[in-house]
Amino acid sequence: MGSVAAKDARHGLLVEYYGAAGRAYPAYVSLVLLPAMVRACRSTFPHLVRVAAFLLALGAVAIGASLLFPVLPPALGLVEFVINYTAVLCFVIGLALIWVAKLRSGQNEPRQRTSTAK
Repeated sequence: MGSVAAKDARHGLLVEYYGAAGRAYPAYVSLVLLPAMVRACRSTFPHLVRVAAFLLALGAVAIGASLLFPVLPPALGLVEFVINYTAVLCFVIGLALIWVAKLRSGQNEPRQRTSTAK
């Protein structure tokens, strides 16, 4: 995308808009789910599920913070790197912990077919 932005100022502005749109939807979805994740952290769910919910909530906050990237000065490029990788790692580890919690709960056997199933 750097070559597109280098053509002229208009293309550079479009690249910025494209990047903002690419961050806006995942941030919106993550922030909408944030209250449910916080409630799951405070619930009586198994410990692994609560830790996973905390990591997913932290990832949601990191993605929300990524919306501020266009206003950060270039000198804070390291902050962008940390926020991006925090979001990715928190989401991946959180989802993996939910999977591990399911395996540990013993609910990984196949479900019985109902009489209406084909």
